[in-house]
Amino acid sequence: MGRARILRTSDINDDGLPEVVVGTAAWWVLCLDGSGRELWRYECYAHSALDLVVADLDGDGRKEVVQSNEYYYIHMTSHDGRGLAERYVGPKASRVFPLVVPEGRGEVICGASDARVRLFKLERGEGPFPFRLEERWSVPLGGAVTGLVLRGQGGLLAGSEGYRLTSLDLEGNLLWEVELGEPVRWIWPEEVTLAVGDETVFLMGEGEVISSWEVGGTLTSALRLGGGVLLGTGDGRALWAELGV
Repeated sequence: MGRARILRTSDINDDGLPEVVVGTAAWWVLCLDGSGRELWRYECYAHSALDLVVADLDGDGRKEVVQSNEYYYIHMTSHDGRGLAERYVGPKASRVFPLVVPEGRGEVICGASDARVRLFKLERGEGPFPFRLEERWSVPLGGAVTGLVLRGQGGLLAGSEGYRLTSLDLEGNLLWEVELGEPVRWIWPEEVTLAVGDETVFLMGEGEVISSWEVGGTLTSALRLGGGVLLGTGDGRALWAELGV
């Protein structure tokens, strides 16, 4: 089965209890019940899982699993483990990360190592899968995509190795872009957007930096909690950044 790389919890089969969906380093996506019993597994060609989203992709009231990996592909499976769609992203998109799935819109949005954000639309398929993911737009960001989140229902925020935070609408149009001097790894789009890079925490307005804090080390983890964000550093420190303007 391989090492577990990604864990997501969701009531995927509508039994009123949360299941655990696991993306592994050995191509498999597994669904486990609360006792750890395997409900199903699906082989996602090829290589390790990088991101995994459980959501009602097509608006039919049942959840799907969308997985991306280290080898050019996105896979979509049903709530009971049947393959629904498979998409080769592009010849230079060897790492497909991160994934965003707007609920009920029939769309999958992904970043990739080829420095592009893409939106795919779910369409009826032919051949081995009942659906296909048709590319609708692709936007270059100037560097490999490092962070991607929905911003309400109106758009996206994306960070990249090009040291920018970019705001797009869901048609792929540029709303604004800010140079930050380092890649943004974690993004929380709230009334004031909180963005965390390799060494700095940023509070962002509409296309501008309101304030920033350099932590004096490399950030390795970030967790949004209450009124701020808990940070971990490469030299073993835990830091607390209070959200305030």
